[in-house]
Amino acid sequence: MEQSLENSQFYQSFYPDIPPMSSSELLKLQQNQTSNSNNSRKLIVIDVRSEAERAISMIPGSIPLSAFHNDTSKILQLAPDASVVLYCSAGYRSGLECQRLHQLYPHLKGRVYNLDGIVCYTHASILSQQETNTEAAPKLINPNTNKATNVVHTFGPSWSNVNEHFEAVYFHPLVLLCRIIQVGFMVFVRSVQRFVYTGTRLVMCDLREEAVRTDLYASVNVE
Repeated sequence: MEQSLENSQFYQSFYPDIPPMSSSELLKLQQNQTSNSNNSRKLIVIDVRSEAERAISMIPGSIPLSAFHNDTSKILQLAPDASVVLYCSAGYRSGLECQRLHQLYPHLKGRVYNLDGIVCYTHASILSQQETNTEAAPKLINPNTNKATNVVHTFGPSWSNVNEHFEAVYFHPLVLLCRIIQVGFMVFVRSVQRFVYTGTRLVMCDLREEAVRTDLYASVNVE
């Protein structure tokens, strides 16, 4: 468990502007929702992993990133004040998508969280059951059967330190290499987009300030 926490904290540190969330905290929030507590915090949990990873298992109640983008307005209308929690294996890819959500939906800033990952979730789910003296059982869902499963896709062997009650699977080395290159390219593209987005905002601010100065100058001359 310590190794998985160290991994996730390392990856989450790449995104200091994104508030992190632990799997233990997510589980408590999910339990509050299940108990229909009036004070429960509404959640939108998003799986940013690839389709191949999601096909093995997902965190209960989560939706694919593509589903969120396809019906963003509808989902946000149903839960306008909800916290949006994104996850991958250990927090790197989800952090990247958190930044993208900030750009696409600025009003969500402050409500988007980067989870420590599905690997940490395996440890937190078993620990939660032990604390409540319930029998340890997998808390992941196979989306194809909608049944509980103890198998989890961890992307690569470096992130396969799941809880002993779970079984880790991951990409073949050659496939993994291609996936890593794909993620690297995505990081590059997002960095360029963020640079352009920031530059455009600065230019627009300068233009607005110049327009204000021009209006003030014109009004003074008229007087």
